[in-house]
Amino acid sequence: MRLISFFAPRFIAKEPSRTRQEHRETVDLFKELQVDILTKWQTAYPTVLELEAWRTYPEIQELQTLDILLGFEDYSRVREMGFEEQTRRVQREKNRKEEAEGTVRRSLVGVFLSSLVDFHSCWSSSPGGKVDPTEESMLHSALREAK
Repeated sequence: MRLISFFAPRFIAKEPSRTRQEHRETVDLFKELQVDILTKWQTAYPTVLELEAWRTYPEIQELQTLDILLGFEDYSRVREMGFEEQTRRVQREKNRKEEAEGTVRRSLVGVFLSSLVDFHSCWSSSPGGKVDPTEESMLHSALREAK
């Protein structure tokens, strides 16, 4: 109870606009450092203290370590969400390509199993004399998607 009564007035007394400004300043520091999702607090904090902006502006030097840590966590969380979204996008693209390749493969296996075409056949010498243009365009588009 004593700790709460000691720290509560400090947090309540801060003006919201000042805390937002402090937050922006700390996030800007980490942007300047080009912090990525693998950067740890133990390496980021000493680097912040060596920055030119830290030495130049006394307002930034007055920031408490907790405020700097919160800015680091927020910035890292945003970078991590961006990384996860990019990873999901790459995985979706990979799955789409694999699905297209599977479709082409199943189509070709079906044609071979039906004995309509063998390994030495040309598309123009298929049983119907010529391949249906819609089927041919579907195969071409599926092959292009598989690449």
